[in-house]
Amino acid sequence: DDILDRAFTALKPLLRPSAAAKRPRLTGVWKEEGCRRRFSRLLDRLVRLRKERELAQGGEATEKADRVAQGEDILARLCSALMPLLAKDEAATACRRRGTLVGEIARISHGVGLQMSNAVVWDVVRVLEQRGDLATNGRDIELRTVGILDSVAPLKAFACDLPMLDCLARERLEKRAKRRKSREMGKASKRRRVDAAG
Repeated sequence: DDILDRAFTALKPLLRPSAAAKRPRLTGVWKEEGCRRRFSRLLDRLVRLRKERELAQGGEATEKADRVAQGEDILARLCSALMPLLAKDEAATACRRRGTLVGEIARISHGVGLQMSNAVVWDVVRVLEQRGDLATNGRDIELRTVGILDSVAPLKAFACDLPMLDCLARERLEKRAKRRKSREMGKASKRRRVDAAG
């Protein structure tokens, strides 16, 4: 663990947004394209190793990973129950944007007694895409409804799972917002340096 911590501390300067720019502010061998690709692979391996070490030690990290895995399993089963309803709904099958589909999924689920939050519905759309039920081409989407069988599980049966799904969905949104804020801060810092140099 100490070695991993020291490795990340040493590599931290290379993780700044300026290092990933088209003209990175790096020196020495790090300026070479091949070296940057090898560094990216090394970083991926370090991240995976640190996660594996955290899970092996148990505690909060293991509990969170188990909770996420459980949530993904529930979402997959929920999508299986939802797809037959989407396939029979003209408004849902006509959707060509994710945002519009989110609204239709919320309408359909509410109609059968399942009050999903917006955050959970967006997670449902994510899983539909991962499963191949939702074809994408840039921003365009299309539901794949060929061969969809009737559901064996009513949507309302997932009501008891919604609090956990909502919590997980909001955690994902918060992480995404933090990443976006970090990128914006990096861009703002770059603009200030450019303005100061000019």
